[in-house]
Amino acid sequence: MNICTYEPNSEYQAKTYYDYEKQSGSRHNRKCINGKITGCGKCVAYCEYVGHPGFLTGELRFERNCIDKGCNYYVEKPKRTSKAIPQKTNDTEIINAANDYIGKFEGMKFIKAAMRGGEYILQYITISDCYPVKQIENEIADLLGMRIRLNRLNYNFDICAALILAD
Repeated sequence: MNICTYEPNSEYQAKTYYDYEKQSGSRHNRKCINGKITGCGKCVAYCEYVGHPGFLTGELRFERNCIDKGCNYYVEKPKRTSKAIPQKTNDTEIINAANDYIGKFEGMKFIKAAMRGGEYILQYITISDCYPVKQIENEIADLLGMRIRLNRLNYNFDICAALILAD
């Protein structure tokens, strides 16, 4: 059995850039392959190579020539594109679009939205801590075509359940 071949029934799931971002443990700082710490906005990719795993800035990617070499360890940071909702929206449209997206996650609901500092702050409630919040945040940002940040409201279970089930 060759461990490098793809098996469709395999339980292995390739990691995304956002998985490595979450694994880094810091909201803003990333450790690059050269050992230096840089801001997350400067990072354009992640290198999975065991010899020097870490984030890549545009300059490091150019120096290492990752794209032209067709490196198998290169995981590119997804580009954010403007999509579904135009920039002039109201809070209710943002909340409805976000709630439509998270319909697959039972026990989670967005209840407030506000524009602050060029990004939408979406406040949500949940009855569980098992949801991939950073991934949800990035996917909703891609869907809406704008910067968002999720903020959990700490309500007790009974209040959360009542608000989630109320429609």
